[in-house]
Amino acid sequence: MESDKTLEEQQAYLNKLVQDRGYVLDYHKILVKHDFEAMVSINRLLETVYLKDRLLDRSTKELLSIFGLILGRAARGQIQSHMQVAVEQGITAGQLLELVELVLPMAGFATFQIGFTAWCDFFKVDGIEPTVDRYEGGRPA
Repeated sequence: MESDKTLEEQQAYLNKLVQDRGYVLDYHKILVKHDFEAMVSINRLLETVYLKDRLLDRSTKELLSIFGLILGRAARGQIQSHMQVAVEQGITAGQLLELVELVLPMAGFATFQIGFTAWCDFFKVDGIEPTVDRYEGGRPA
């Protein structure tokens, strides 16, 4: 779909979107180029319910967004982009881990693992290794 906006106007809009949110997703980049009007409409809604401080502050909205994205089984990168903004808002790794753990009783282990893997990769954490014979992923280790 052709946009009536110049490349410079599209670029300026995308740059402002990134500055306002603190991250960019593929759909932002693609819609700005191929369906500018749709991106503006989507962004207008998100500016009101997500970016604008109303009764909930940005930190609370980030925590809720991360929780919802994990429950919705979103892509790891999308979850991590919100983790980055949450950290910038002062949320700690421990607080985010507790949030991820809250997914377990609400949505089960498979959904929890989506958030847990995103958290582990984002914070580049590891665990300790057992020193006894074991099975990992169904194979002897």
